[in-house]
Amino acid sequence: MKNTKFEHELELWIHKVYQKCNELGQILNKDYYPFQCSKESLQKGVELLIIGANPGGSNPFSANKEIDKLFNCGVDGSNAYIAYENDPQWKINQPVLEIFSTPNLRKVLENAVIMNAVYFNTAEVKDLSLLENRKTALSFCIQMTKEFIDILKPKAILMLGFDVPKWLNIRYNKEENGLLFSDKTKKSALIFETKGVIPIYIIHHPSRNYKFNSTENLNKKQEVFEKILNRK
Repeated sequence: MKNTKFEHELELWIHKVYQKCNELGQILNKDYYPFQCSKESLQKGVELLIIGANPGGSNPFSANKEIDKLFNCGVDGSNAYIAYENDPQWKINQPVLEIFSTPNLRKVLENAVIMNAVYFNTAEVKDLSLLENRKTALSFCIQMTKEFIDILKPKAILMLGFDVPKWLNIRYNKEENGLLFSDKTKKSALIFETKGVIPIYIIHHPSRNYKFNSTENLNKKQEVFEKILNRK
């Protein structure tokens, strides 16, 4: 690995997360991983960073977890969307795969960095509220996710669901930030957009709010992302 500022900052970040998550994971008795992609995917200025809430599952803490297990990806090194697209246990991924099914968007998804805002697994996001020392764990993860964004400097960020922007203190409202709506009344936004140094796009979580993830609405989202991502 070349000794660049980016790679140096990244290695420091990875080791800090690994050390602290081992400490917190033992207290919480929860497994953890920040990423659903390979380490090689972490390229400065990547086209897209996708952030979900936290890993789903109920795996306990393992004292033997190695640092490379921070990256939960396919055996071929592809990210979780690509590696498990035909796995029925990963139906949660299907709406995102449908949105990114055109040739241009598929390429963006294949190269995207996929991560969780909170690194500890729970069966449901709401179960985070039941964890001992949850405030310390969430505070650490959110701070490290913010630091990671500053290091990675992606061209765009896609947030899945509304927990992530809430935790990261991303402010938006329907009137000012609605980019795409389900109908002409503009009562139900399908995509929110916040404009800043890095544009952030927020969509309803693919495993919930099924009316916002209908085939019609997924096609609408695809049309929008086709226009705004992978620009040359």
